[in-house]
Amino acid sequence: MRLLRTSAVVAIGCLSLGGAAGTGHADPLKCARGINSAHAKYEKARAKIVLKCQDRSVNKGTPASPTSCPTTADDAKLLTLELKLRAQIAAVCGGADKACDGIGDESLASIGWDIGACPDLDGEGCTNVIANCDDVATCVACIADETLSKGAGIAYDQLDDGEFATGSAVNDCQRALGKETGRYLKTRAKLLGKCWDKVQKGSSGFTDPPGCPATDAKLVDKLDRLRDKLTHKVCKACGGGGDADKDGACDSPGGALSAGTIGFEPDCSDIIVPSTAEACDHPVVTTLDEALDCTSCVVDFMTDCDAAASVPVTTSYPAGCSGAP
Repeated sequence: MRLLRTSAVVAIGCLSLGGAAGTGHADPLKCARGINSAHAKYEKARAKIVLKCQDRSVNKGTPASPTSCPTTADDAKLLTLELKLRAQIAAVCGGADKACDGIGDESLASIGWDIGACPDLDGEGCTNVIANCDDVATCVACIADETLSKGAGIAYDQLDDGEFATGSAVNDCQRALGKETGRYLKTRAKLLGKCWDKVQKGSSGFTDPPGCPATDAKLVDKLDRLRDKLTHKVCKACGGGGDADKDGACDSPGGALSAGTIGFEPDCSDIIVPSTAEACDHPVVTTLDEALDCTSCVVDFMTDCDAAASVPVTTSYPAGCSGAP
């Protein structure tokens, strides 16, 4: 995955919202919530680009492999997204001049970012030093990028490329697995971000601990149904639609295509989902149900960690999220 950090730092002045330099500090809560909001917008926009590229690879064979996504053709769009992220954070955390230059900036301690360095995600190298609010932007962008890369990659990266762009039943199944996993990731990340924002605001009933999603019983139920929906839609596209009540299982007569048929091999690693304590390690995956358990578990892990990383003033980063290379 290509990170555009150097170009973004050089060009940030061009997209900064500007204003005269001042010495007044920003509102800590406004700054903290602004970081979470900017992170959510960045992730949503980047997901649209990356997932569209990956689907095009499976459906049309261009690029030849989903692992090539995003492509160099996407670089200009991705740089623009990163510059917007930096400008949005600078606007709410950078003081009167709306720049992360140390002049009236909100202190890192007041927003929970006096943590020395980015906490990383599953050992992927998001470890930049954090000395100002622009470094915060670098951190949340890196973690969002890795969330998409590994969260969507678990569904796309090991598929049998010999079936790409053939329009076969196997190809239809591959495409459904990727698209629905991507949709699940985007929706889950969005819901968790909103939950943590309510905790930050001090909304009634939203506390940490227990944190998100546990602090919101309705959200827990919604996420369970969201995961069942992922399973049902993929199973339906792969020949195992299941019962009419959408019970979230590939249990139709004859069953769905096997994991091996579409090229899926487990790569869940030994990770534990922070919010559910579910272990994602699936050393043997033969059925599509097992493949979906692996895929959704990895997405749950990545989105749990990603959401918590953007709100350090509200919650501590879950143990196990940093990981090892």
